[in-house]
Amino acid sequence: MAAKGARPVLKNLTLTEVDHFRSQIRVSDLMGKTDPSLLAEHLSNLNRIASPPYDSGLRIDLVEVKRAEPAKRLKLDRAGYFVIMVMEGREQPLLVKHYTNDGVLRNVIEGNDAASICATIVEMKLVSQLDHAAYLGQELAKAELSRSYELKYIQDKAQGHSDICDRCCG
Repeated sequence: MAAKGARPVLKNLTLTEVDHFRSQIRVSDLMGKTDPSLLAEHLSNLNRIASPPYDSGLRIDLVEVKRAEPAKRLKLDRAGYFVIMVMEGREQPLLVKHYTNDGVLRNVIEGNDAASICATIVEMKLVSQLDHAAYLGQELAKAELSRSYELKYIQDKAQGHSDICDRCCG
């Protein structure tokens, strides 16, 4: 327990933010008070002395916020590339083929869910770049969702687009 008068320790809050919050509130001790007319009078008094609402909150950034940007260049993963497919009617419907960058098939991984396949790919050290691993996770999640919602899955294509959308998605 903190010593009397000590500031509470709250993760991700600064003392300035705690003080700003405290400046916006007024504590009224009405413990044990049950008389409705007394409570109504107290509320009426609070309304008379009410401070105007703060126009804006206090914002203190503890870390710098970065705006996400698309990748500037494509760098092939030296560990190879993957082709992801959904195979309807199979016990393990998600199928991933791993190829070397010169097109030689090296591994086939099948499973029921994106997380298990991603974990297997990482454990087998079939990716050497974080951006490639992130891409695989995204595509496998799309494949898993397409199976759940009975949509056709096409790797690298926005989900929900149909074959007639080839004009815009080529």
